[in-house]
Amino acid sequence: MAFADIDPSLCASEPLLETLDDGFTHPALNANTNRPPTHPVEPDPFPPGTDTPAPNPSQLPIEPEFGPALPQAEPEDPGVPKPAI
Repeated sequence: MAFADIDPSLCASEPLLETLDDGFTHPALNANTNRPPTHPVEPDPFPPGTDTPAPNPSQLPIEPEFGPALPQAEPEDPGVPKPAI
């Protein structure tokens, strides 16, 4: 199989070593600080005409209601002997 037979879209290019993060260099000292962020800082705004939800002051995710609480557990029977190991 010759190199011309290989689909170039299936091949990954060689990594650019100057753009890899070494994990130790401070981002401000990194030479590639002008790259756009890989994720948005702020979420996309709601479409017009939709009600915006109330702000979450704790910034924590809101957990759903889990229904009624279970009754309290019964205390252990102190008269039962401990198992022998």
